[in-house]
Amino acid sequence: MAYALGFILSMGIAVPAYIKKSLTLSGAVAAVVLGTLLYGFGDASIYVALIAFFVSSSALSKVSQLLAGTEFQKIEARLKK
Repeated sequence: MAYALGFILSMGIAVPAYIKKSLTLSGAVAAVVLGTLLYGFGDASIYVALIAFFVSSSALSKVSQLLAGTEFQKIEARLKK
């Protein structure tokens, strides 16, 4: 039963992340496998830690991309002057 719940929860996270391009297809598959196994062998606290890491690292990656884009635009504008 724990594996089925782990699979459902992992799919519920990996599929939207794949659609939003936060994960590649192989990353989504790996996330589902890892999430299912961790939930099945471990407990909810391990799974929550994994989800917290994924969400925080994804958010920081998006912020980094946004900041890099704006910094790039500033530098490009300075070079055109």
